[in-house]
Amino acid sequence: MLIGIDVCHAGPKSIVGFSASTNPEMCQYYSDYFVQAKYKELVHDKMKESLMAAIRAFSEKHNNEFPTNFVIYRDGVGEAMQNQVLATEIPQFEAAINAMYNKASYKPEITVVVCNKRIS
Repeated sequence: MLIGIDVCHAGPKSIVGFSASTNPEMCQYYSDYFVQAKYKELVHDKMKESLMAAIRAFSEKHNNEFPTNFVIYRDGVGEAMQNQVLATEIPQFEAAINAMYNKASYKPEITVVVCNKRIS
């Protein structure tokens, strides 16, 4: 499952966009968004629920099978915030996976790709 996450700070609040592929060709997606405080790059909560919903959407299309791998693309993180973002968000992904895969005979691999925010 390929997952993309970005935070937009336009307007009075910040918006977190979440998108996850639900088929092997990666052309069908589950998407979600949530609103948080302005200029808040860290996603302290709600990521677990979004990932669990994405896993359910994937399993509905694959005879109740779950993804075997996750590639998470996290965009727009400033270099100074990288460690904080990873320390805050990865545990949410791990918690979602542990909750969904509690009866599975395997745990999926997680790969996280962080794209630095370009500041000019």
